[in-house]
Amino acid sequence: MSGDTISLALTPVEQLIWSNLNPATYSGCTVDSGQKCTLAEAESYCENLDVEGLAWRLPNAHEMQILVNYGITPAPLIFSGFNISSDIYWTSTQGASSGFAIDFTDGATVTHLVDSGAKVVCVSGGSIDAASFKEIQCRPELTSSLYNLIWLRLDTAQTWQDALSACENSTEENHTFWRLPNINELQVILNDRENSPASTMPGIAVETIWSSTTDVLDNTKAFMIDTTDGTIYSADKTGTKTVYCVSDIPELLNCPE
Repeated sequence: MSGDTISLALTPVEQLIWSNLNPATYSGCTVDSGQKCTLAEAESYCENLDVEGLAWRLPNAHEMQILVNYGITPAPLIFSGFNISSDIYWTSTQGASSGFAIDFTDGATVTHLVDSGAKVVCVSGGSIDAASFKEIQCRPELTSSLYNLIWLRLDTAQTWQDALSACENSTEENHTFWRLPNINELQVILNDRENSPASTMPGIAVETIWSSTTDVLDNTKAFMIDTTDGTIYSADKTGTKTVYCVSDIPELLNCPE
């Protein structure tokens, strides 16, 4: 690949190629004299992009969220090698009047009016959608998902610090390897094709759910997901949110014979 593209392996079998362009203006875009695009213009820009002979498209929200590096400062919160600036970038995920966009200034997933302006990065490769889930029949309080993560919902909403402790101290199923999921793990709950709740996880409600990831721009806050619409943002750690603990120990997937 040339310097105009960058490859990112997401799992052993999934790989996306990202355009690594950051043009001063986007061809066919009209917001801010072409420096930004409406959602429709962003989709058209990617579809007509002529780089490396590949078929390009606007990435969905799940794919764009993978690019956010929540552990660095200062902005942009992006992994090394990507030519993305501290700004809002479109995703292809949308509702009636708003689309979803990623703000690389703070890592938030936000709703954005479809006729307003945002920057664009394009992707090539098969669409990567949200995780699928299955209930563990012999353990109805547990759910498994992508990458064999096991999810346990706690009964009461808690502050962030209490949520960390509750998961780390849980002995549910005689298992002591529970933890509060980080934001990259937690976002697999979200499904951009669903709404209220924006997830297909069994038993999930319209709610806000803590991750273990502290906001590096304000350490009094931590990242959370909002299953009302699938947005991701940070909130004060003293507030109470729903808590899911997670484990990646595969023994919990097995039911006694």
